[in-house]
Amino acid sequence: MTISPHFAILSRLPPALRGPLLQFLTRDMDLDAETLRGRRVLILGSASCLAEDLHALDSAGYDLLVRFNNGLDTPMPLRGHDPLHCDLLFHSLTDDARPVTPAKLERAGVRCIVHRTATRSALLNTLTEARRLQGCAMARIPLERYRALSHRLGGASPSSGLVAVSVMLEMPVAELAIAGFTFFSTRYVAGYDDAVDTDEAARRRIAAAGHHDPAAEAAVLAEDVAAAVSRGLKVTLGSNVLQAIARVSGRETDSLLACAPRSGSEPQVRNSDPGAESSAPMTPSGTILGAPADD
Repeated sequence: MTISPHFAILSRLPPALRGPLLQFLTRDMDLDAETLRGRRVLILGSASCLAEDLHALDSAGYDLLVRFNNGLDTPMPLRGHDPLHCDLLFHSLTDDARPVTPAKLERAGVRCIVHRTATRSALLNTLTEARRLQGCAMARIPLERYRALSHRLGGASPSSGLVAVSVMLEMPVAELAIAGFTFFSTRYVAGYDDAVDTDEAARRRIAAAGHHDPAAEAAVLAEDVAAAVSRGLKVTLGSNVLQAIARVSGRETDSLLACAPRSGSEPQVRNSDPGAESSAPMTPSGTILGAPADD
């Protein structure tokens, strides 16, 4: 990633000065919770079982779609939405993922990018990419939230997917659905990263990288979902997500059975116009504006 000359001077400052200055410069880039109030949110994971999970969900009934990293330009089998549609994109903004371009953002309809890495060193990327992608709002994860999540993972780096789920579970949304998460235990959905073409390759790759802890992530996600449900939030987990939590974390998932998709009935279509998509305006601070879709 090329650092803009306008911010190059920041990279040369001593860490004791650079960190606080970057925190100050990004202070207005947090997601505004009120702009998400009442939204019906669907988080689209990147596992190969995504289509199976989505089959039991009514994706047309969700008015805010969340993706991460290469999901930006990966077609997904969505009912009632364009295969590339994305409202909120959580991204690492590193060379490990395919480049984010204005054309891709416009094609997908992205209204806001959330930089999922909140370390002080990464905030320079937040500013640089916000300048390069000026047509799309940019937000960041508060450093305290990111550190707390990493601490719960035993010091491991949270994945983009876990960061997205953790953030959205604490937002005042009306409901939340999660599909296509297997915590790096299976291959990716076609088009996301075709170099990982088997489940074993996926497991070997994450083990070799060493910066994520799949078992800890599965346990943390289960704990956070259970806590959100106890607060009254409606959460639906794809059947493969539930199975992966039990398999990867080694924990019972009885407390999450209420989150399983309903069986024995057709999905309830709440939006009769498949082409209807929100065009809510954005602000430079990374907020998403606009009222939730009518029921």
